Amino acid sequence: MSHCFSGSSRKVQRNNSKIQDDGRADVSFDEKLQAKLFRKIKHDDKNATRKNPDEIDGKEPKRQIVHFRSRKDDFVPDLQGFEGVPRMNIAVLITGSRGDVQPFVALGNVLTKAPYNHRVRICTHPNFKDFVEENGLEFFS
Repeated sequence: MSHCFSGSSRKVQRNNSKIQDDGRADVSFDEKLQAKLFRKIKHDDKNATRKNPDEIDGKEPKRQIVHFRSRKDDFVPDLQGFEGVPRMNIAVLITGSRGDVQPFVALGNVLTKAPYNHRVRICTHPNFKDFVEENGLEFFS
């Protein structure tokens, strides 16, 4: 079986390929071709004219300033101009421990209240039924 690298008419012949007992494929390619590709990559690196790899058309790219939120008020959703979305039925499937369930219970609580008003069901192990329902969400197992 042969495969072709994109942009190249040269075919890559598999020397050895074998499917292992665990389902993984063990594939080996021609060592000469690997050496040629490695030399080509090194040659292309030497011919690079840009000093900054982010440079576009000889110009330094514009950098954006990232401001991190530091106050609790910064995490309130911006609802200005919010027209609403149709009410959705959301089912969240969670496997794991209580620590894996807790963040989705918090998310579900936000989604069930205004302005979203979605129906949220937490689908998880029956051990967490009381925890989910005491937080006002539907439980499904």
